[in-house]
Amino acid sequence: MKTLKLITLSLLFSITFFSCESDDDSSSSEPTTQELLAHKWFIKSVKPVGNPVHVNNDCEATSYYDFKSDGTFITDTFYINSVTNECLSGGYYEGTYTLLDNNETIHVTLGSVSGNYTITAISTSELILTAPGEFVFFR
Repeated sequence: MKTLKLITLSLLFSITFFSCESDDDSSSSEPTTQELLAHKWFIKSVKPVGNPVHVNNDCEATSYYDFKSDGTFITDTFYINSVTNECLSGGYYEGTYTLLDNNETIHVTLGSVSGNYTITAISTSELILTAPGEFVFFR
């Protein structure tokens, strides 16, 4: 009986030890570019080359791109109506995207318009895309 308890205790310890070790390994892996990108990104500012940075006002700061993990995205841009001074939506649109060049470029298609953006930086809290003539900063 004493031997049976010792074997049972040893098995329980082994299962606990190895299952904890496995959990630790999975939590330490770095997220992929696709995983980091699949997020709702708010446009912080835009810097056209040769011009000063355009920092969004509170209304424009609600403009976003919401990239989904299935290669689709939704976007909505907001602006202040110059007559009424109201914050208005520029329209809700759906598009697709593809990661290219070893996940360093994103090809975006929105209706009949498409273009490539270089992923200059990406983390859990920042996304910077560049295209010929401009930098777009997201938060």
